[in-house]
Formats: sequence, C-alpha cells, structure tokens
Amino acid sequence: MQEAGVQNVTVTTTMFKATENGVRIKTWARESNGFVRGVVFEHLTMVAVENPVIIDQQYCPDESGCPEAVSGVSISDVIYDDIHETLATEVDVKLDCIEERPCSRIKMEDVNLSYND
Repeated sequence: MQEAGVQNVTVTTTMFKATENGVRIKTWARESNGFVRGVVFEHLTMVAVENPVIIDQQYCPDESGCPEAVSGVSISDVIYDDIHETLATEVDVKLDCIEERPCSRIKMEDVNLSYND
C-alpha cells in the first residue's frame, strides 16, 4: 500500500488537562510503506492525563480491518523534551514498537512524570 509519510511536526508549549491521551503517535497494524519522522514534543504540562506519552505501532480499533496485524510504518527521530505531568493512571509512557520495523532514535530529555495515588 502506497502511503505518504508524516515529518517535521512540532507540538510545543501546550497544556493537557483531564484528557484520555497526551502526545500520541499511532499507526495502523497493516501493510504500508509510510513513515513518521522528525516529531518534537516540547514544553508540555499534563494534569490528570490517562495516557500521557504513547507510540502505538500496532493500532487496530476493535481488532478489525487489520489483516496483517503488523505496521509497515516506520517511526524515527522523535523527541520528548521538557514534559511535566501529574498522572491520572500509573502507566505514563507506552512505547509499543514492533520487532519487524522497530522505532529508532527516540529521545526523552527532562521528562518528569508523577502519579499522585
């Protein structure tokens, strides 16, 4: 399947409050030659966010429409910088990258997440 890539995206100086997701990259669990690269998340504050930092390379809603169950989308050069949060749940970072096309050059710097319960 021929798909365009996504590159050079920056999310900066943002507050997330009581949301289901914070910063998330998700790719369909199906064949593709697409890519995600050059993404920067910086200067973020999160309060009571359920899923603050997520890379989901096997996204498949309701487990249907994903015949391959393996993403063909490569994810690289993602930076998380200056992210501070009080968590709504105990899981703060989920990097679900696949063996067949692993995520690469993921950098976290000054990421401070805490759970208050």
